[in-house]
Amino acid sequence: MQSPNKIILAIGSNNNAESNIALAKMKIQSLFKDVVFTEELWTDPIDMPEGTEPFLNCLAKGYTRHGLSQIKMGLKRLERECGNSKAKRSGNIIVLDVDVLQYGEEKLKESDWQRYYIKKLIRQL
Repeated sequence: MQSPNKIILAIGSNNNAESNIALAKMKIQSLFKDVVFTEELWTDPIDMPEGTEPFLNCLAKGYTRHGLSQIKMGLKRLERECGNSKAKRSGNIIVLDVDVLQYGEEKLKESDWQRYYIKKLIRQL
């Protein structure tokens, strides 16, 4: 049996953020082994129109034997379960956004790794 892959997730919300991040953490703990979370950090929106609400962000690190495509599908389902929709996103309301930053040794979303809050929070993992 293969050993589990390390996974690092970026979690963010700008709508009812404290509740949605708490719900996401609870669900993520049920999906991955030995999950740890960073502190939560408020940030201004990046690449979004003026007037968009601030985001609450954190990172999670855990371990999984699931494939990357299966994980991405599960995270999209998690976002929908928390109330995320294309209609809300088109209005700059991000109920929940969960992105895979690292799977095993592979870093994904390279531009996200350059964001100041990711650089700050990654040191906590």
